[in-house]
Amino acid sequence: LTNSVIDSNAAGGLDIADGAVAEISDCEIRANSSDLNGGGVAVRGESTLSLSSSVVADNVSFSRGGGIHIQLGADAKLTQCLITGNTASQRGAGAYVLAAHVNLTNCTIASNYLSSLDSRGNGTGGLFFLSSPSSGPVAVDVVNAVIYGNDGFQIDNSVNDGTWGVSYTRVEYSIVAGGWSGQGVLDTDPLFVDTS
Repeated sequence: LTNSVIDSNAAGGLDIADGAVAEISDCEIRANSSDLNGGGVAVRGESTLSLSSSVVADNVSFSRGGGIHIQLGADAKLTQCLITGNTASQRGAGAYVLAAHVNLTNCTIASNYLSSLDSRGNGTGGLFFLSSPSSGPVAVDVVNAVIYGNDGFQIDNSVNDGTWGVSYTRVEYSIVAGGWSGQGVLDTDPLFVDTS
């Protein structure tokens, strides 16, 4: 799918499921909503997504993953993407990853919003990822990215090893507001330019 606009759908923008393989480039996925996970894009069930040079913006999930929700053995590679202005409840307004693999390269996750916080008053507006005993491990690679200006935590995770399976996280050469452990990670203003 190339050079397309997916907008204003009431059951989410894209649902990639059941082992599907999707290659998407130069697209806008905008102003979609879902009562379930993944307002803009949902990737699940051993499916594979390659998303490049695209914008995922202003989508709403009344659950998790306002922009993108990746789960249960799915594999997603995001390159040169902008994820902004999305809204979710409590976690992963920008992107939510559950027991799956995601690679983000040259991506920006910025200015995503939370519609509610958890019982401790916390939430993650940027990138949230976790493994679980029932669902399996998670693997996250973030390189040359900007994660900034989101509600709540910019990055947060519930990653456990051992009985929860092997989990892997790498964040390198990126700007993360508030900081994050990783080589070349900076806590600094990315100096966004308003082009409007």
